[in-house]
Amino acid sequence: MKRFYKKAAPSKSSAGYEILLDGKPVKLPSGKPLTCSSESVANEVAAEWNNQADIVKPDAMPLTQILTTALERTGSERPVLTQQVLNYLNTDLIFYMAEDEGVSAPHAKAQEKNWRKWIKYFSDMSKSELVTTTGLAAIKQPDEIHVYVSERINTMDDMYFTLLQILTAETGSLLLSLAFLEGQMDTKQLFEATFVDDLVKADIHHADTYGHDPHTEKKWAEFKALTAACEICLKSD
Repeated sequence: MKRFYKKAAPSKSSAGYEILLDGKPVKLPSGKPLTCSSESVANEVAAEWNNQADIVKPDAMPLTQILTTALERTGSERPVLTQQVLNYLNTDLIFYMAEDEGVSAPHAKAQEKNWRKWIKYFSDMSKSELVTTTGLAAIKQPDEIHVYVSERINTMDDMYFTLLQILTAETGSLLLSLAFLEGQMDTKQLFEATFVDDLVKADIHHADTYGHDPHTEKKWAEFKALTAACEICLKSD
């Protein structure tokens, strides 16, 4: 979409804050205005729009995407979205580990370093023994962890749940996403745990010296922008 406005700015409204483009509210596909309850988040969203060049790129505006999802989908589709998120539990990234031998050994070592503490953390929190595998067949986690995570999700407001839903889809891990949102891990730890296998491959191929492939660099940059946007939402006034 070609940029059609000169300036974006937040404006106080009955819903909190609207985002205005040259004085006119940004409208979502449903026709509702783009709003948020936090002034600091509204300022950051306006900055996203102001930072666009001649072509407006939605992928470069993670805060706008988060708010759009929260306003357009979460409220009306929360039961369905909740089930989709819970479905990740048995297929969570951190339960499927590499064999600790041969060419897979470096991956297994890195996974152990980045994942094992979170498996233990959620085992302790749910008072259950979480299961891991080095195979491809699906495994089922104990009922206790399903109950624990369901109860945590039920306490979340729509914005917090939206962050969980988006991060879970991006990381492939409900548990890593939950740990991050609850302040148990920082963005660096989340990045390293999510891309553990990519980072091992990059190390093997000396990517720091010879360069990363463009696809990987783009994927990592977008993920870092997303987690930075999530942090802004979590720290909002």
